Amino acid sequence: MNKFSDWLNRTDELSPSLKVCMFVGQYGLDQYHGRYYDKAQNLARKARAGYDKALDDYDLLIMPTVPILAQPLPKTDCSVAEYITRAF
Repeated sequence: MNKFSDWLNRTDELSPSLKVCMFVGQYGLDQYHGRYYDKAQNLARKARAGYDKALDDYDLLIMPTVPILAQPLPKTDCSVAEYITRAF
Protein backbone atom coordinates (compact mmCIF):
# COMPACT_ATOMS: atom_id res chain seq x y z
CA MET A 1 0.00 0.00 0.00
CA ASN A 2 1.39 3.42 -0.87
CA LYS A 3 1.23 6.58 1.25
CA PHE A 4 -1.47 8.12 -0.95
CA SER A 5 -4.00 5.38 -0.24
CA ASP A 6 -2.97 4.96 3.42
CA TRP A 7 -5.41 7.72 4.47
CA LEU A 8 -8.30 5.39 3.56
CA ASN A 9 -7.35 3.23 6.55
CA ARG A 10 -7.08 6.25 8.85
CA THR A 11 -10.22 8.25 8.08
CA ASP A 12 -11.07 8.46 11.78
CA GLU A 13 -8.08 10.81 12.11
CA LEU A 14 -9.48 13.33 9.61
CA SER A 15 -11.01 16.52 10.99
CA PRO A 16 -14.82 16.77 11.14
CA SER A 17 -14.85 19.70 8.71
CA LEU A 18 -12.75 17.76 6.18
CA LYS A 19 -15.07 14.76 6.45
CA VAL A 20 -18.09 16.99 5.76
CA CYS A 21 -16.30 18.55 2.76
CA MET A 22 -15.60 15.09 1.41
CA PHE A 23 -19.22 13.99 1.85
CA VAL A 24 -20.54 17.16 0.22
CA GLY A 25 -18.11 16.76 -2.68
CA GLN A 26 -19.07 13.13 -3.20
CA TYR A 27 -22.77 14.02 -3.01
CA GLY A 28 -22.26 16.65 -5.71
CA LEU A 29 -20.50 14.15 -7.95
CA ASP A 30 -23.13 11.46 -7.35
CA GLN A 31 -26.18 13.70 -7.78
CA TYR A 32 -24.97 16.09 -10.47
CA HIS A 33 -22.43 13.88 -12.27
CA GLY A 34 -19.65 16.45 -12.05
CA ARG A 35 -21.65 19.23 -13.73
CA TYR A 36 -20.70 21.84 -11.12
CA TYR A 37 -17.11 20.63 -10.94
CA ASP A 38 -16.86 21.04 -14.71
CA LYS A 39 -18.39 24.50 -14.49
CA ALA A 40 -15.89 25.49 -11.80
CA GLN A 41 -13.01 24.26 -13.98
CA ASN A 42 -14.27 26.36 -16.90
CA LEU A 43 -14.59 29.43 -14.68
CA ALA A 44 -11.07 28.87 -13.35
CA ARG A 45 -9.72 28.89 -16.92
CA LYS A 46 -11.50 32.19 -17.64
CA ALA A 47 -10.22 33.69 -14.39
CA ARG A 48 -6.67 32.62 -15.17
CA ALA A 49 -6.91 34.17 -18.64
CA GLY A 50 -8.10 37.42 -17.04
CA TYR A 51 -5.21 37.43 -14.57
CA ASP A 52 -2.73 36.68 -17.35
CA LYS A 53 -4.12 39.58 -19.39
CA ALA A 54 -3.86 41.96 -16.41
CA LEU A 55 -0.30 40.79 -15.74
CA ASP A 56 0.66 41.76 -19.30
CA ASP A 57 0.41 45.38 -18.11
CA TYR A 58 1.28 45.05 -14.41
CA ASP A 59 3.90 43.17 -12.42
CA LEU A 60 1.74 42.80 -9.34
CA LEU A 61 -1.97 42.48 -8.57
CA ILE A 62 -3.16 43.31 -5.06
CA MET A 63 -6.54 41.77 -4.29
CA PRO A 64 -8.43 40.43 -1.28
CA THR A 65 -8.12 36.69 -0.89
CA VAL A 66 -11.71 36.15 0.27
CA PRO A 67 -14.80 38.37 0.09
CA ILE A 68 -15.55 38.15 3.84
CA LEU A 69 -13.91 39.19 7.09
CA ALA A 70 -12.05 36.52 9.02
CA GLN A 71 -14.23 34.83 11.63
CA PRO A 72 -13.04 34.31 15.20
CA LEU A 73 -11.78 30.82 15.94
CA PRO A 74 -14.32 28.64 17.74
CA LYS A 75 -13.62 27.60 21.32
CA THR A 76 -11.73 24.33 21.66
CA ASP A 77 -14.70 22.70 23.42
CA CYS A 78 -17.35 23.77 20.86
CA SER A 79 -19.66 21.26 19.22
CA VAL A 80 -18.80 19.64 15.91
CA ALA A 81 -21.77 21.45 14.34
CA GLU A 82 -20.47 24.87 15.45
CA TYR A 83 -16.96 24.02 14.27
CA ILE A 84 -18.19 22.98 10.83
CA THR A 85 -20.44 26.04 10.58
CA ARG A 86 -17.42 28.25 11.26
CA ALA A 87 -15.32 26.30 8.75
CA PHE A 88 -17.81 27.01 6.00
